Formats: sequence, structure tokens, C-alpha cells
Amino acid sequence: MRTAIITGVSTGIGRSLAVNFVAQGYRVFGVSRNEDILAQLKSKLGKRFEYLAVDLVEEGSVDNVFFTAKKVFNCEPDLIIANAGRGIKGSVSTVNMQEFEEVMDLNYLSTIKLLQKSANVLKNINSDSKDIVVIGSVAGSNISPFSSAYGTSKIAIHWAAEALRRELAPEGIRVSLIIPGVVKSNFQENAGYDDNLIDSFENDFGPLISPDELAETISTIISLPSHINISEMTIRPTKQAYP
Repeated sequence: MRTAIITGVSTGIGRSLAVNFVAQGYRVFGVSRNEDILAQLKSKLGKRFEYLAVDLVEEGSVDNVFFTAKKVFNCEPDLIIANAGRGIKGSVSTVNMQEFEEVMDLNYLSTIKLLQKSANVLKNINSDSKDIVVIGSVAGSNISPFSSAYGTSKIAIHWAAEALRRELAPEGIRVSLIIPGVVKSNFQENAGYDDNLIDSFENDFGPLISPDELAETISTIISLPSHINISEMTIRPTKQAYP
């Protein structure tokens, strides 16, 4: 039985992954700041789902996640999904710098801490499959002026994920970078994108990828034999030519 930690589990991709994994018999430890939504998810998913409401940018929060997950499931995780993050509108010349610093703290610094802790935990467990899955973005692979602030935070994580893969490959630990295009969720709204831009995604690229569809793809990747590592995968709506 696999044990997973999923950050950013309250909505979107993270929530769909939790539902998918529990349905397969995995134990899932979900992390989010929103305790009410976590409690609702616990009510829906039952005993295979436990959670911690915490802000990952706070000092010591990553260590607390792993400590609590081990305490409630009596084992270390063998699967970590680095999904927590948020968008931000604006370019290098227009972005609100205070908001940008907050985004970098969450999207980059807290994720690096999570990846470091994950690597050190996975090195010391005995499991047939050991996985770290990092959720990136096409905005990090194809920089566009309108989203360059957000893209900067994601390209840094893309590089970190590949560097970590090379470091951990001799240990038999898989690192997979998933690079989604536009996913139908509340991500764009929470990032402060205007309604016309959000509508244009559906009109120009639709039908968009659903979080459930993306979760199913990730589930397939981590279910492959342990000697096969899909190290990077870009998943776009078919009509999304760019980015």
C-alpha cells in the first residue's frame, strides 16, 4: 500500500489526486491552509485520508508535515506530490513586488524545502517504488510577457526538479516533472486574471483539461514499473498551441 503526501490538496489538481489515490487504496496525507475544506475532504474520503492545515511558507512547516504524516499512518511516505502554488498576474515591469515575493516564497522556496525533505526521507525507506512528482507549468517552459512573473517562479522549479532527478537516480528514486497547460480550475481566478482573459482560454483552447484528467495521467505515470521514470511530461489541451 502506497502512502502519499500531497500539498495544495484542497482544490484543483491536488484534490483530484487525493480522490484518485484513495480510490486505488493509497493512504493520503493532504496539506493545505484551509482547514474547513480539508475536513470536508476527510468526510468524503474516509480513514485513508488524513490532513494538516498549515501554511508551507512558515518556518518548520515542512518538517511538521512529514512528522505528522508518519505519526498518523505509522510509516514514511513513498510518494510526494509537490503541487502547492499560486499564480500571479503581471510582467517583470508591472508585477506588484510584494505579491511577487509572496509567490516566490510559496512556489519556489517552500517547494525547494519540500523537495529536500522528500529526498532525504525517500533515501532511507525500503519501497519498491519511490516517487517525487513536481507540478510545473507551461508558463515556466515558454515565457510570455503577460505571465512572466509567474513563469519565473515555475522555471526555477523546473530546473530544480531535473537537478534532483539526476541526483537521486542512482538511489532508485524517481522524480517526475509534470508541465500542465491550461487546466479548468479556479487557478486563473485566484491569480487575479481578468475575466476576458479567462474566457479566452476556454474559447481559444477548449475543451480544457480537467483536474481529474490530469490526476489520471499522473496516476498512470507513478504506476509504471519502478525501473521506468517518466522524468518530464507536458500536457496541454489539444487546441493550445502556445504557451
